[in-house]
Amino acid sequence: MKIKRTNDFSGEGAAGHVRIHSSVTLLMAILLVALSSCTKKTIVVAPEWDDRETRKVISRLLGHYESWRSVPYRQGGNSKNGIDCSGFVAETFHRQFGIKLPRTTDRLVETGDEITLATARPGDLIFFKTGLWDRHVGIVLDRSRFLHASTSLGVTVSHLNESYWRDRLWQVRRILR
Repeated sequence: MKIKRTNDFSGEGAAGHVRIHSSVTLLMAILLVALSSCTKKTIVVAPEWDDRETRKVISRLLGHYESWRSVPYRQGGNSKNGIDCSGFVAETFHRQFGIKLPRTTDRLVETGDEITLATARPGDLIFFKTGLWDRHVGIVLDRSRFLHASTSLGVTVSHLNESYWRDRLWQVRRILR
């Protein structure tokens, strides 16, 4: 059986096509890698949370949350009959860490040291601007969640990736050392 060679630009028949195809594929891959390195990428290096003290903080926060879960929101409230966001924060820090904090969000935002969200750790306070003059405070639980007394849900856990909270983030403050 004879195989007929076709005329092509390489003069090498099918083998030439394979070689050209491989070269084009390689060139495309190189271009994609080069172009992808030109796009802006934000890399956030999260703090190490695997130490014993941090695990202890998370455990205390979750334990406190379990005993307060679904307690209704009440402006100025400070008991399991109803509590507001700053009351829940003050109660949590007093009971779990022996730290007496100011009772209002306006005073809490002056407490501790301001830090970035990227460096936040469990137990840090997280503040939101929820209206022209309204402020809200919660406690960082992990990289994407926080504990707080919600006006609609009572004491709950919310996610920072929810657009409502992400769009209103104001600042984060460190109280615990």
